[in-house]
Amino acid sequence: MCKSKWEGGMDFRDLHAFNLAMLAKQGWRMLVDPCSLMARLYKAKYFPNSDVLSAKIGSNPSYAWRSIHQSLEVLRQDTDTKRWRRDRLENILLPFEVETILNIPISYHLPEDSIIWLGNKKGSFLVKSAYYVAKRILEKEDHGESSLGDVCASLWKRMWHLNIPGKIRIFAWRLCMNAIPTLTNLFKKGIQMDVTCPICKKDPETVEHAIISVSAKAVNQVVNENGGVVAELVWGLAIRLIEDFKEANIQIIEKKGTKDRAWKPPPKDVYLINVDGAIPAKEGNSGIGVIIRDWNNQVVAALSKPLSGRFAVEETEAIAMEQGIVLAKELGLNQIILEGDSMQTVQAICNKDVWGVAGHIIHGILEGMNGFIYAEARYICRNSNKIAHELAQQDKRSGEECKWFDEVPENLASLCRLDGI
Repeated sequence: MCKSKWEGGMDFRDLHAFNLAMLAKQGWRMLVDPCSLMARLYKAKYFPNSDVLSAKIGSNPSYAWRSIHQSLEVLRQDTDTKRWRRDRLENILLPFEVETILNIPISYHLPEDSIIWLGNKKGSFLVKSAYYVAKRILEKEDHGESSLGDVCASLWKRMWHLNIPGKIRIFAWRLCMNAIPTLTNLFKKGIQMDVTCPICKKDPETVEHAIISVSAKAVNQVVNENGGVVAELVWGLAIRLIEDFKEANIQIIEKKGTKDRAWKPPPKDVYLINVDGAIPAKEGNSGIGVIIRDWNNQVVAALSKPLSGRFAVEETEAIAMEQGIVLAKELGLNQIILEGDSMQTVQAICNKDVWGVAGHIIHGILEGMNGFIYAEARYICRNSNKIAHELAQQDKRSGEECKWFDEVPENLASLCRLDGI
């Protein structure tokens, strides 16, 4: 029952895993706030010369510490401090491994290292995400690891996505799991009774017998005994099923977010910075594009820059934002508006969310924005961000960093004219 629906279960909570997740939250608090009273007390007694992740259970532990220590494996599975040193990496790893690690994107402003939780995209610890980590650990202990996985996973996925009423999906799952209260199944549960089918009075009543063999006989019997009355019953049942099906297909979609907005010039004395990131479809490094324009629609500067590695989408978009700030500082601008077509990145900047995968870069962006008299980040749709998009695509093709001042490349002149430049 505690397995996910894709694995043949009902997705009920595993209480053992949930308890580990709740306990892991206390360990997480000691990690992110080592100066708290609780963290200092436990450190003084159980790990005075190390951190909580390296702590031993000790010779005479309290019940609370014994419980927290048992949950530390959850934190060890998904904790990342984003700290590495080239000299140490070169001492223990092969050269290509060192280069792979060093290609992890680093913020231009080099904020302090911080501990993030990799159990979810936001990077903040949630009991919900820790529950799934704890559940994976328990499943490995109980069943070991299997390279094959659940062979019926595709069946469960297709079944739970069927466009039919929920009660029928649940009934289908119960059929597959032999969880129908037939006489045979009740007898297996310890109920002493005759398992002979009450309709055919010959074979034992199993799931297969009740659903496949007897159903056709039962329908014929009802038709013969009730005559025309059965037609009305079938018609009424059909109408109710159609109504249930229509109700199951009603989808209320609340569209959230900003409406598409065309590009328009900024207020006077404010510079508009449009940025975009590009990730190659197969091989190659990511790239970013930046264009800065003033209130008269005049190009101030443009940048096309390949990055040192192939980064994730959120990381590439965040680097593009940060490079826009760096270019604005090089030009000595004081008031800026950053625009990008990554809603996730813009929301992270506006909410000051520095705990995600690109959190260290977001942190650098926020530090950089503090150096301006006025700085704002806004979302803009892709169709209104074409010039920055093309600049990001260009550096993927050329592989070279290029900067332009008071102009843009010839191949982008037509796009500029569409924007009135």
